[in-house]
Amino acid sequence: MTHLLKAATFIALLAGPVQAAPEAYTLDTQQSQVEFSYSHVGQVNNWGRFNGLVGTIVWDIDQPAASSVQVIIPANAILTGWESRFRNMLSQDYYDRAVGQTVKFSSTTILPTGHTTAQVTGDLTLNGVTRPVILDVVLVNFRDNPRSGQGRAEFVATTSFNRSEFDFDALAPLVGDRVELMIRVAATKVR
Repeated sequence: MTHLLKAATFIALLAGPVQAAPEAYTLDTQQSQVEFSYSHVGQVNNWGRFNGLVGTIVWDIDQPAASSVQVIIPANAILTGWESRFRNMLSQDYYDRAVGQTVKFSSTTILPTGHTTAQVTGDLTLNGVTRPVILDVVLVNFRDNPRSGQGRAEFVATTSFNRSEFDFDALAPLVGDRVELMIRVAATKVR
């Protein structure tokens, strides 16, 4: 309950008269990940995960819309739980490694929608193709890290897109076009 009160207090500061400089946070690569799912043969969902996220969040308390998010994910950081699927996902059938060594997200607008929620619109670059996506974001926790004393923010975000929009459409429609993402981010305040 205490962490929710801290989160609510933090979000309440967004509307307050306090003038503060924007604060930078770096993603904790060990605690941040992207989970994805897609239908397989129209019956069951397959799941996978990307680890190794790197990036920054710049948080402007006085002007939330001026905040920003930048994330880079190494394409080969994909985990599928099955070696054959891993090799297939990184093959030319699915992923053009000549143009897409990384997956990137760069925010363009941030719109607070509640005390602990926001919509973050940005450009997703996958397989060398860039398209806009909207993330529905929830602030899960905002506190000081008990080990380091540094500020720490934790978020969950969700979105979905059609992989065919990114020239990533091998075996469609046998393998579903729609991809669902759940993004878990932990970020530490830069001192």
